[in-house]
Amino acid sequence: MTFRYLLQVGSKTVETSVLLGFLRNRREVRLAIAREIGDRRGEGNALWNSALALDKLGDRAQAITRAEAALRIREAIEDPNAAKVRARLAEWRKAGAGR
Repeated sequence: MTFRYLLQVGSKTVETSVLLGFLRNRREVRLAIAREIGDRRGEGNALWNSALALDKLGDRAQAITRAEAALRIREAIEDPNAAKVRARLAEWRKAGAGR
C-alpha cells in the first residue's frame, strides 16, 4: 500500500511515501544495530514495533512474521511482555493474514 498524501513539515511539504520510507528504514537500522551488538531485548522490541507498523500499513502477513520472531525472542529472554505479543498475534491469526 502506498500513500500519496502530502504533509506540511515546518516550511516543507513532504510526500507521505517518502516519510514512510524514512520511518521504515529507521526501524530496520534499529533492528540491525540490536542484532550487531547482541541486544536481544532491543531486537525483540524492534521486531515488535515493526510488526505493529506493518499491520497499520495493511501488511498483516508480514506483521505476523515479524511478531512471531519477536515472540520467540521475548519468550527466550523471559520478557513479561511476551504475553501481550502472544495475544495480539492470536488476534491477527484469528482475523486472517489477508487483511
